[in-house]
Amino acid sequence: MSSITLRVPGSKSVSQRALLCAALAGGESLLKGFSDCDDARLLAEALESLGIRMRCAGADLAVRGIGGDLPVRRASLWVGDSGANLRFLLPLLASSEGKFRVG
Repeated sequence: MSSITLRVPGSKSVSQRALLCAALAGGESLLKGFSDCDDARLLAEALESLGIRMRCAGADLAVRGIGGDLPVRRASLWVGDSGANLRFLLPLLASSEGKFRVG
């Protein structure tokens, strides 16, 4: 049986969820076709403020996951008008030690 690779257009919703999963996983994840929308970009910036390392390569995003505790214990995060970003970040921050401000 042969291997098949499909590339679908970047989806804001899928990109946000994949980014959060990659940030929490241990090791490096490559998100291919990452959406370049404002909400996904704001989530990436918020996660970087929490110590998650990322690098862009065209439409792909490499994420070095933490596999445990957040490296940063104090941060102010901006998520714009994205309700999804709030729903993803608040449980993460609530389960982490530190003082965080989300706006």
